[in-house]
Amino acid sequence: MSNGNIPERQLVKLSTVGRLTKPAAKSYERMRIVALNVYKVDLRPTGEWDAYRERAVQEKVFFERYTLSNLNPGYNTVRNGGIKTYNGKTYYKRPNVAVAATPGTSNHGWGIAVDFRNNPGAWAWLQKYGKKFGWTNTEGARINEPWHWVYDSKDTRKKRVGKYVVKGSAGARTYKTRKTGKPQRNLAACKNVKVVVTWGAWAYLKKGDWIKRSEIRKVKK
Repeated sequence: MSNGNIPERQLVKLSTVGRLTKPAAKSYERMRIVALNVYKVDLRPTGEWDAYRERAVQEKVFFERYTLSNLNPGYNTVRNGGIKTYNGKTYYKRPNVAVAATPGTSNHGWGIAVDFRNNPGAWAWLQKYGKKFGWTNTEGARINEPWHWVYDSKDTRKKRVGKYVVKGSAGARTYKTRKTGKPQRNLAACKNVKVVVTWGAWAYLKKGDWIKRSEIRKVKK
């Protein structure tokens, strides 16, 4: 396995568009659930190849943005990504295009990076909450790309998943979303339901909707 040549069996098709490796895809989908259901923010890649990128796609993007002639000598430097070496040749970034990684070095090629579309509130939401799901903009910030986020498995919060039961045994309750206050579907009393995501004061149940964490208790083993 190499950058841009990940076996298909190790990739997962996202619910939106694009593919990622399994751990990154799982985190992406959990993060998307929270952003959409609680905050009404729609997170999604800008296009099919703005998640995992095959090596041929990386080369296509690179050659669209870089040329052997320095058309912007007053700006291009190695430090800002304007000058790169590939296959023994020096390439220069064209004016008015974004930086591209040298083919074979992109985190897109490892299936752990996403360029997020600038939907209303998306980038701001990622800046505030992305790290809690293991996503970082450290690489993107270096090259002035607020849309470029990389999954770091060491920083994810996997311990938030567990088995819970809803407090009380009778009657249905109406729960409200944290952001809008609009009522969600009524949840009848349920036992031993799995909490898929725990987020601040809210938890998402596999069997139903978001409920307040104060209404649940952990099942004793």
